Amino acid sequence: MAREGLRRSIDADKQGVFATNIRVLLQSGNSNENHDKSPSGSGNVYHVKCWRLGIQSWRKSMKLLRVVCLAMSLSLARVGAQSLKPDSPAPLQAGINEGTVDNFVGPQYWYFTAQPGHTHLHAQFKSMGLLGNPYQSQITITLSDAANTWHTPKVLSSASNAADCNFDGDLKKPTKLLICVAPPSGGLVRTGGTYQLEATGDVSFGEKSTADPIIGTYKQMAGYTSLLGASKFLADGSVETASGANGRWKLFDKDTQTYVVDIDGQDRHSLQYIPGRGLCDGDIIIFQELK
Repeated sequence: MAREGLRRSIDADKQGVFATNIRVLLQSGNSNENHDKSPSGSGNVYHVKCWRLGIQSWRKSMKLLRVVCLAMSLSLARVGAQSLKPDSPAPLQAGINEGTVDNFVGPQYWYFTAQPGHTHLHAQFKSMGLLGNPYQSQITITLSDAANTWHTPKVLSSASNAADCNFDGDLKKPTKLLICVAPPSGGLVRTGGTYQLEATGDVSFGEKSTADPIIGTYKQMAGYTSLLGASKFLADGSVETASGANGRWKLFDKDTQTYVVDIDGQDRHSLQYIPGRGLCDGDIIIFQELK
């Protein structure tokens, strides 16, 4: 749909430029008094200049559209798909990887491969606040090898401004590196925030899963008149709950990761999947993602 709208905008831009040039040519051909002559007195030179200006304007518009499209593609690349399972971490991808972590859900895990040479990992964290107000929160980011023969933890603390840190090292052989992003454990108030990870240098990345991210097990937290308990969202689009109620899920909008969830005997919900948290209605977690 977005591509179709973009194509129509481009076509409309073309038509507007060409229509303007045609009108200029017709007017100049019918009445020499309706336009300024070129210094040489040749109307043809004037016509060619108008046409060239129109083409240049269209080319500038196309260049701007390409820049906008590139920015959109880069913003989409920032979407993360972290894992809650330490024995099955998510593959870090090239560019910025984003996630949301809090103390109610727990740590999240990533991995990438450092090749011989220099490796650089940049991490950033910003607190989610509390009830719309700044609130001091912290996370611990730990980098280690797959065998856990060494590990390097760093703590990031944020209230309203983002905090960041860097990991740098030189390796002599290909090494699988694990990243653990851990919020403080426990607490009666949900705390945490958003974070970013970016690995650069002599690094490589695993393949991103093509499975729908909603597939997994959740705990129903809110939004229904009766408790559903643990709920499984299966690959065939069905939902099974510990309460015995069944239902269906379907993707509504891929870009925003919005899904329609319909449980038998309950209200239908439109929910957004937030990696590492679950299915949410605004700031309220309806189905909390489990390990």
